[in-house]
Amino acid sequence: MSRPLGSKSGASRQRIRLQKEIAARIRETRVKRGLSQATLAERVHSTQQCVSLWEANKTLPDVDALLSLSLTLGVTAGWLAFGEGTP
Repeated sequence: MSRPLGSKSGASRQRIRLQKEIAARIRETRVKRGLSQATLAERVHSTQQCVSLWEANKTLPDVDALLSLSLTLGVTAGWLAFGEGTP
C-alpha cells in the first residue's frame, strides 16, 4: 500500500525532529560560548554560511564537522548529535 504524497513515515518524522534538535544544540551552545557564526566557522574550518544553514536546520554537518564542532564548543559529539550524556 502506498502513502499519499506529502505524508511522512515515522522514521522520516524522527529524522526531522533529530535535525531540529541538532540545529538547536549547535546554536544554543555557540551563543552560550559567546561566539558569532563567523568565529565558529573559522574555528571549525568552515564558512559562516554553513554554520547558518546548520542552525537554520537546512543542512546537517558531516561527521568531520560534527567532531570539530564538539571539540570547539567543548561538548561531546554524542550530546551534539543525539542529546546523549552531558554537554
